[in-house]
Amino acid sequence: MYPGIIPRITQQPVKKATLLLHFEGANSSQVFIDDSLNNLTIAAAGNAQIDTSTFVFGASCGTFDGTGDYLYTDDPRAFVGTGDFTIEGRVCCTNEASAGRPLFDTRAVTGGLGMYLSLNSSESLVLSTSTTAAGNDKVRQASSSLTVGTWYSWAVCRVSGTWRCFLNGATFGSSFSDTQVFPTQAVTIGAFIDTRDSSGPNNKFKGNLDEFRISNIARYTANYTPAGSAFSRYD
Repeated sequence: MYPGIIPRITQQPVKKATLLLHFEGANSSQVFIDDSLNNLTIAAAGNAQIDTSTFVFGASCGTFDGTGDYLYTDDPRAFVGTGDFTIEGRVCCTNEASAGRPLFDTRAVTGGLGMYLSLNSSESLVLSTSTTAAGNDKVRQASSSLTVGTWYSWAVCRVSGTWRCFLNGATFGSSFSDTQVFPTQAVTIGAFIDTRDSSGPNNKFKGNLDEFRISNIARYTANYTPAGSAFSRYD
C-alpha cells in the first residue's frame, strides 16, 4: 500500500430479489433472462415465448398458450422459504372457464411442501399451500374475478409468519398465520410441478405474464401502490 492512499472498500449489494424476470427480448424468442443478481438459468418448455404485442413495462412480456408452456428453474437460490418472502408479478388472463391454471408453483415434487397461485374457473386468483410432506393442499385465499384482457398486479407476502395476498395493491381475503419452513424448492411458472412433463391444456396457464419477482424479504405489510416502472435488480 502506498503512503497516503486509503483503500476503497466496495460493499457488495444485498441480494433481495432472488429471481427476477422482465420478459424482455425479441418477439417469439424462447430465451428468458433472470435479471436478479443470482443470474439463474431459466428453462422454457413447450412454446413459452416472448410477446411484443402487449406488456406492462419495457417492450414485451411472456406469453403462454396453455398447451404445454411453462418456465422453470431447479436452482435452490430461486426461492428460500425459511422466513419472510414476497412473490409477485403482473398477469393478463384469457377466458378459459377452467380451474387449475397456475401462475407459479414452488413445490419441488408432487405432494411436497410449498405453495401455488392459480386461476379458477371464475378468473379469480387462488392461493393454496401444501404444508405436510403428504400434500394436504389447503386453499388459503381467493380474489375477486379478473377482467379478461386487463393487466393486474399481484403479490403473495409473508412477514414473521403472517401471510397477505394483494391484487393491484389491495389485500384480498384475510391474513393468516403459518410459519411452515419450506425446504429448498423448485420454481415453476405456468404449470404445476406434477404437470411439467405433460402436454395438453390441463393445468397450464394461458395468458401473459410480466415482471415476475421473488424476494427474500417481506415487501408489503399493508395496501400499497404498485410500482410504476420495472423492478430493479438492486432493490
